Amino acid sequence: MRIETLLNKCLPLKSFVYSNVRLEEGKNRDILVITIRPRKNGVVLCSCCGKECSVYDHLTVREFDFVPLWNIRVVFEYRMRRVNCSTCGVKVEKIPWATGKSQTTPAFQLFLAQWARKLSGKETAETFGSCWNTVYRSVKRVVDYGLAHRSLDEVTTIGVDEVQHQKGHKYITLVYQIDAGIRRLLYVGKDRKVKTLLRFFFEFGKKRTALLKFICSDMWSPYLKVIRKKAPQALNILASSAESDR
Repeated sequence: MRIETLLNKCLPLKSFVYSNVRLEEGKNRDILVITIRPRKNGVVLCSCCGKECSVYDHLTVREFDFVPLWNIRVVFEYRMRRVNCSTCGVKVEKIPWATGKSQTTPAFQLFLAQWARKLSGKETAETFGSCWNTVYRSVKRVVDYGLAHRSLDEVTTIGVDEVQHQKGHKYITLVYQIDAGIRRLLYVGKDRKVKTLLRFFFEFGKKRTALLKFICSDMWSPYLKVIRKKAPQALNILASSAESDR
């Protein structure tokens, strides 16, 4: 089976085709370079508004990192075009395998983010021939996407806890959803003060807060004060903690 066939199976590109594959020698590892070209009858879109446009001119060739194959670095090679958009003016075209000025495909970003859950950022970068900044940006992109598309509806039970992350009593506040069958982190806040937990309830919203039935926390007084004020209808289940004696 040809590599182009595999790519069309896992990442089909509308209005573009994989036209050529070649193996090049790099400084530290070989590079599989895959050339992409536009279809003759393909649609050209504006990257700003997404409308169909005519081609204005061609730019230089750009490279985009894709998921490595057999631990060989894979790069998409494409000569970008500019379009003449009636709404936005002359803009760079929209391409389906990358966004903005990023030279890393979303597929590779997701690949790095998944491995960063198992390895450190440095180890992930070294293993797959990337750099720490690329791994960091990939993780941030995936997290941002998840936050933007997550649903906070039907949350009825939460847990509030603090975790010491530095010496000298430096804490962060964590809020979890702990409904039956669902365990996930909802919020991370600096310190363990009243305003820290207040910020969570502000972001969570009044309507969702009114639906809370149970809140589990320790006896740390700033937490109790905020829970009593913001969610008086919820049953506050207290857990013993050495910190509650302060």
